[in-house]
Amino acid sequence: MDLGLPERFYKRAKEFEKPWEKYDLMKEYRATIPEEEQMDIFREVMPYYPKLEAGRRRVKRHRAKKAMRS
Repeated sequence: MDLGLPERFYKRAKEFEKPWEKYDLMKEYRATIPEEEQMDIFREVMPYYPKLEAGRRRVKRHRAKKAMRS
């Protein structure tokens, strides 16, 4: 997406694209969690997943309607 800014702005923005990743303590854990533990976690979470997704869809629709009104 070109906003007509000088190239230096884009280079600088790229450097700070995801600055929080450096401090993300869970990133390494999520990348290295053993498959056995993943399956245990998924079994525990799966019963709640459909309700969670339904809530996310409601919020997304609400935000879209709100944006269209503005």
